Amino acid sequence: MSKKKQNRSKKRQNDLPQMPPMWEDFKARGLAATDKDPKEIIRFIAERNAHTILLLGAGTERQQNNIADEAAIFFVRFSALFGNNRRLIRQIEENWPQKPLIFRVAAEVLELKSWRPISEKLAKNVLTMSDYILQMREDRYLSTSQMTMSSGDQLFFPRTIPHGDLRSVEVCIIGAILDEGLEKQGSIVFRHGDDSKEEYIIEGVLCRNGDFFGLPADSMKAVSEMMPDGTTKADPTATYRMPPVIFQPPKG
Repeated sequence: MSKKKQNRSKKRQNDLPQMPPMWEDFKARGLAATDKDPKEIIRFIAERNAHTILLLGAGTERQQNNIADEAAIFFVRFSALFGNNRRLIRQIEENWPQKPLIFRVAAEVLELKSWRPISEKLAKNVLTMSDYILQMREDRYLSTSQMTMSSGDQLFFPRTIPHGDLRSVEVCIIGAILDEGLEKQGSIVFRHGDDSKEEYIIEGVLCRNGDFFGLPADSMKAVSEMMPDGTTKADPTATYRMPPVIFQPPKG
């Protein structure tokens, strides 16, 4: 591509209309309330669908990645409010028989089988855990039952994350936790502390079909220190505790 064409292409990309992040925009318009008129929410989804089509078709790679991450965050936070609202979901389906674009993009990013909002309980539990992790200013390690700890397969998030990377990190954490929340028997182990001092707090969560249960400290300690031959080996760098967050209560 000639330099003149490259400059014209950059100018077109810079001229694309800018909008606030999806969820922040939704809240700013007063739509994040369960008593809102579904027509207003449908109108918002239509507007953001159009903007997403524009960015995915003509935006830079960074703009395309940003809008995909925005869609994923919007999807989970939307589900926490409206995941059980059958009337609203039915109206969305009626307006978009081929599925609304921002929901389809979110499902692809989060590797979900369906575009439909997840249950409010599951979404709230996922956000409770992900917000807790994101708000920490420590070195953070996250592993799940689908990862192989013996091979060092875990997610690492340093205590300081560049502002431009915060949204993609949030999506990464939400995605890992959501994967476990959808499992019949999933688990999350979260280790955080100071890498320079090798001092860590270890917390665990069990996931059962959308229900989340914090693991007691003594249970975590017993499981973590058990060796394959049945003996135990203490970890001098670790302090175990129950996660200090409140999950949605299970039914019954």
